[in-house]
Amino acid sequence: MHAYTYDLNDNNSTWKQVIPRTNTFVPLYRTGFTATLAPNGQVYIFGGEELGKSVVNQLWSFDPVNLEYKDLTQTNLNYRSGHTATSLPNGQIVFISGLHVNAFMNDSAQLIRSNEVDIYDTDLNTWTSLNTTGEILRKRIGTSSALGPDNKTIFLFGGDNGLTALNRIECNEVLLLDTTTWVWKKPNITGVYPTARSRASIGFIDKNLLAIAYGQTSFLSYKDLSILRIDDQETSKYSWLSGPNDLLNVDHTYPNLSRHMDGGIIAGIVIGSILLAIILAYCIWKSYRDLYFLPNLVWDFLWDPRNGEPLWTEICRLIIQCILAFQFLAYLGFSIQQAIESPITSITIRTKVSSVQVPDLRFCFDGWGVSEFSNREYHKGDLGVRISCKTDTGYACSNFITRLDRTVHLPAFEYTLESPDCYLFSPPSWFRLEDTIDGDNSGTKVRFMFNGDQSIAGTVRIAQYPPGVNPNVKVYNITTTDVPLIMSDQAVDEWAMRDMQGETDTNTFTIYTNETLSMEYQVKDHQYLDDNSWNQIGFLPCYNHTPEISTSALASDFLMAYNGFSSNYMGLFGSVTLYPTDYTTVIEQEQKIHTIINSLGSVGGILSLIISVQVWLFGFRPKSPWGIVQRWSNGPMRRSLDRNLTKNFETLYTAVPFVSNVDNNILTRSNSYDDETIKEKDRILPLLDQKERVLVLEKRFQLMERLLEAYYVDIEIFKELDSAISRLEPPLSPNLSDEDLSVTVTSMQSRTFSEYSL
Repeated sequence: MHAYTYDLNDNNSTWKQVIPRTNTFVPLYRTGFTATLAPNGQVYIFGGEELGKSVVNQLWSFDPVNLEYKDLTQTNLNYRSGHTATSLPNGQIVFISGLHVNAFMNDSAQLIRSNEVDIYDTDLNTWTSLNTTGEILRKRIGTSSALGPDNKTIFLFGGDNGLTALNRIECNEVLLLDTTTWVWKKPNITGVYPTARSRASIGFIDKNLLAIAYGQTSFLSYKDLSILRIDDQETSKYSWLSGPNDLLNVDHTYPNLSRHMDGGIIAGIVIGSILLAIILAYCIWKSYRDLYFLPNLVWDFLWDPRNGEPLWTEICRLIIQCILAFQFLAYLGFSIQQAIESPITSITIRTKVSSVQVPDLRFCFDGWGVSEFSNREYHKGDLGVRISCKTDTGYACSNFITRLDRTVHLPAFEYTLESPDCYLFSPPSWFRLEDTIDGDNSGTKVRFMFNGDQSIAGTVRIAQYPPGVNPNVKVYNITTTDVPLIMSDQAVDEWAMRDMQGETDTNTFTIYTNETLSMEYQVKDHQYLDDNSWNQIGFLPCYNHTPEISTSALASDFLMAYNGFSSNYMGLFGSVTLYPTDYTTVIEQEQKIHTIINSLGSVGGILSLIISVQVWLFGFRPKSPWGIVQRWSNGPMRRSLDRNLTKNFETLYTAVPFVSNVDNNILTRSNSYDDETIKEKDRILPLLDQKERVLVLEKRFQLMERLLEAYYVDIEIFKELDSAISRLEPPLSPNLSDEDLSVTVTSMQSRTFSEYSL
């Protein structure tokens, strides 16, 4: 048995054979065995079939440091081949499925039941056999396994029934074995499963991404790659990725792989909870007085009956207000969800221009051989193709054509005769096509002529790239263009892999010998919405600008199109004519149908409708001129408001209207002047007594205040002013006698009446 190493940290590394120490035993070559790296650093080799012999039960360990093998075979071990082995963090190796015979080699081999598991403890050098439960598994050989990111779940994939090629049946199911309970389960996975196969290679390339590659069936071998994404292992949410784009867009914030938290996470949660409790306690301590009045404030906000209204009107108002508020909140939530999950539409903006950009083109010729000369050193008799470029105004653009070095990168195509010979046309940014042929311009169309052996039945593959999105420029280090490449290095590498595997680009066209191709193109700026939360707002969205190109092509007979055209070299066998669809700049812009901003318009309309219904049913209630800034201020802000109220309204000796009544009994029948007497005097007799005049005025002003308070004025500021005055200590004032007070009141009334009379 030979062992080899490859150093991934060395860019120039190659496979090197491991030469074990002399005078040590080495296991014989075999197939169907497993080599498993254990936590102790040793590699354990078990089972397999020696070529020309039968199944073995040998167990070997290999020390990669000392380069030594050690035979650990025990007499009672099962004979196993085509199985799978998985190493656990506790030093155990779990062997599942495969083919086995008993110790007597004359017995026929048979498949092992998948619920029969052998476990080898590398620390104790002991074996254990147990039967698993759960999902019933079919017997199989050639399965593949990998330990999950939770370090306790074994992922099993594929395998076959071990029969001959004509009767062999492969599977592609994924099974999970919990090594803490030893229970099998079969997850429900969405997406397209990989093709059924056995002997595949699997492994985790991220904490939630399981890669499955290669493998074989009876007649085919695979070279594809499938990715299983673990969305949530606890709830068995799995999905197959559909392609490279899904892999690029995968969310690398790791999902819920296990509900078991380590000590660091628990400590972080505890410390964060303690800090949060301290912050909340400090906030409560600083504002406990406001919190004391909070229930009263809430109650006053909800229950606000007006004077003169029966109780049933306030109850009805409160019930209808709650119903309308619930409907408004439901619509608000619906609008927010609609904005978050909004579909995307596109609009196209076209602007007339006098000139347009020219795309890049790659020409790959298959069947004409490969020339050792560049296109400017083309000689008669040389194998290969010569390509030339010229516009309809006679402008020569062949200098923008570069022959591509096949040793740097070699594209692949289906049904090729040989390695293709490729050329790249990549013009600078100033080379543009004009809408007319008048004056000094490059022209309205570009024509590429192919010169070579007309008798060869070859193929020409033309790939078209929008300016700035041509990965060939970076791969081959092209210098004929100054258009900056907007592709990332990762995107270029992915394109190179696809190109070498024969996956053609979108705008790729094929013509054959003695054919001509007319290509009509349109370059557009496709503005994709970035995947971020800001774009859900609907204001100044963030776009990813991606140049794209749309092309329509028509192939026709070259000899008929260019009848009588000749060349001094080997002859023309084809051409490509390139021209724009229209002289316009095209912008295709993505837009969300629903955003938070345009949803606010409908939300505001619903709110206005609800308020209108409330006012129409129960009348208008005055609103305070204060907002939440003044209303919820505290500390120095509250003291500043109090000072300004008392400073601008000199009322330290005067009761505040709407808050302090002139006389609590003035509107009752307990005063010395009953209502009927005053009404009679008001209607018939003049007021002869000064006290009567004051009483009537007080009563009228008190009634007016109560009506204004109930239906017209929000008295919040009046209450705040009264509260501010009550918190101040009034200065000492001189004692005024009743006579002085009477004189002062009389003089104020006289001045007031005289001002009114003026």
